[in-house]
Amino acid sequence: MPRFLYKALGFASLIWVFPLFIFSQQLENSSSLSSSPTSYKVSAQQAAQSLNSGTSGGTDLAAPKDVNTASLLKEQKQDQAPEKSVKKSSSKSVQSVTTFDSFFSQSSSTLDVTLTSTPFGHEFFSEESTFSNTSSGPVGSDYILGPGDSFKVLIWGRFEVSLDVTVDRDGRILLPKVGPLFVSGLQYSELKPFLVKQLSQYYSSFDLSVSMTTLKSIRVYVVGHAAQPGAYQISSLSTLINTLFQCGGPSKSGSMRKIEVKRNGQVLTTFSLYDFIMFGDKSKDVRLMPEDVVYIHPVGPQIAVAGFVKRPAVYELDTEKTAKDVIALAGGTTDFFYKGRLQVGRVMDNKSQTFFETDFDKLDQLTVQPGDILKIYPVAQSKSSVVVSGAVHRPGEYAYKPGMRLKELIDFAGGVVANSLLKDVELTRVKVTESGPDVIRKTIDLTQLGSQSVSESIAVEPGDMILVHTVPEWEVLGSVEVQGEVRFPGIYSVKKGEKLSSVLKRAGGYSTFAYLPGASFFRPDIRLVQQDAAKSFGDNVYNMTDQNFLAKRELLLNSILTDKSLGRLSLNFKQLSKMEGSSDDITMMHGDKIHIPKNPEVVYVVGSVFNKQGAFAYSENKSPEEYIAQAAGYLPTADKDNAYVYHADGSSEKFPGTFLFFFKGSYPKIQPGDIIVVPEDYRQEKSLKDIMNITQTVYQIAVSLATVVYLLR
Repeated sequence: MPRFLYKALGFASLIWVFPLFIFSQQLENSSSLSSSPTSYKVSAQQAAQSLNSGTSGGTDLAAPKDVNTASLLKEQKQDQAPEKSVKKSSSKSVQSVTTFDSFFSQSSSTLDVTLTSTPFGHEFFSEESTFSNTSSGPVGSDYILGPGDSFKVLIWGRFEVSLDVTVDRDGRILLPKVGPLFVSGLQYSELKPFLVKQLSQYYSSFDLSVSMTTLKSIRVYVVGHAAQPGAYQISSLSTLINTLFQCGGPSKSGSMRKIEVKRNGQVLTTFSLYDFIMFGDKSKDVRLMPEDVVYIHPVGPQIAVAGFVKRPAVYELDTEKTAKDVIALAGGTTDFFYKGRLQVGRVMDNKSQTFFETDFDKLDQLTVQPGDILKIYPVAQSKSSVVVSGAVHRPGEYAYKPGMRLKELIDFAGGVVANSLLKDVELTRVKVTESGPDVIRKTIDLTQLGSQSVSESIAVEPGDMILVHTVPEWEVLGSVEVQGEVRFPGIYSVKKGEKLSSVLKRAGGYSTFAYLPGASFFRPDIRLVQQDAAKSFGDNVYNMTDQNFLAKRELLLNSILTDKSLGRLSLNFKQLSKMEGSSDDITMMHGDKIHIPKNPEVVYVVGSVFNKQGAFAYSENKSPEEYIAQAAGYLPTADKDNAYVYHADGSSEKFPGTFLFFFKGSYPKIQPGDIIVVPEDYRQEKSLKDIMNITQTVYQIAVSLATVVYLLR
């Protein structure tokens, strides 16, 4: 192709690409504007303010030429306007903080009882209400028909027909042959007689029934101090209570006790939410009609009640005049109130706040004022008790009664236990003096506790502490288990200080087949220590970051986490004549286990050797290297310098260094049941194949050790 054609094609591609690039930039800018509409509208609002002011000083804000500033401001106002729907939003967002709330929170900091500034009844509107707008349920006989209502007419007799009828916007329905009928404004109880009368002009010998199917919705207005004032579309079955819960109830500045329903300019009813919430009285609740107005008055005088009453809150006053009336409004006092004190916080002449005290005998004489804070205190918790501890059946704290004696107190505690030391009972008593507390301790001999003279002479005072000691060095007998090659295996009780040799003697001594180098001794306390050590080692393994070690870390962690430590203690079991009095003749403890195995006549080789199933017959005087040779020798990844022998008695012995390899006598002595362990050299750089070999070796070592230990048990 000629060179000028290449140039032409390149130029043409630029002509197409450049407009696409410009178009993509415009799309990107428009998407960024749409992703943050709030900030863009604010900028437009600032621009409009700047343009309307006609000044050029200050920040230079100019609306973009392609933006309709007025429309943006209109959209922003629409976004900020509350939306009226059947499902109300949380009323917390629209509740205002009244001056009483602000003053109340400041006053509560000066009092020592927790106060709440929540007006009574507002908690009913804080969550999604179950008093929801309803459009189902039976229709009362006084229900007024109107446009939007639908009902079913069933006719039977000389002919049968079912009609679904809807009241149109003009308030009429259409029946076959009869024509249009005006029914709007009729009560539901009047509908059936009206239809019978109209149909009788054209039909005879029939009967009919009417049932409502779909109810109309009506519009009402909620105004005044409502949490969410506005116009609401509600079901025609809705009452005032339904509508109040739909609009979020009164705001904090709205009255809970004076809510009016106005119809055609006249007050139809005045409703109190206090009557409904406190007493379940809804006698003044009315069904709303189209264009009704619900007006919530501003809140009246308020007073706060705090402390030990059943409903502590801020209350709106109506006819209440005295403190007795207000406390009754709060549900009355609780069972723990203190009738000797009532604290009142009061604003004096709108100049200052003061506090004064009174009692409950003067409640009906104390006139309350708006803004008062009534505080009810609890009774004082004065402890009058004595404490018994030590060698009794039920130690604890017991109520004191005047004239109580020590014997009576110990009887309350269930009496003394068998190992109690009655000659040394300690009584501690604290007396209050001018120089401070005076602690008195005395020792009492209660060996004659049952005698009349002693029981009458030892009196108990409030706050006394009685300690009954136990017999020194008293311990209940423990038990140990002896298994394997002894004459009488079983569970034996042991006394304090009893030795291992004593238990073995009681078990009849060793049998003919006992293999003492493989004998095992297990102790629960040692198992716990080993488990803690394994966990600590696991934490260290987890924190290692060496690259050569990361590939093996998970396998080791799994091995550590599944560790079943047995709590084995390495002891050198001997013939009983030599065991007694030796360092291996340890003191027995409760839960110890002894296992004497038979001679396994086998030596095991595990780890980094070619034969992974290395179990070989024991041969006297054979060296570890000879057993390793029987296992086909070392793997290339073997750590020869750290090979060791795990002896059947639980002890371990390391191989000598390479510079002593020519000394055969420097190797550990091999006995039946021993395990020769050849670990991996983790310090070398490993290929993937080597890593696989290492993981298999680690697993094989763990399994082999567990198997051998199990066989030796």
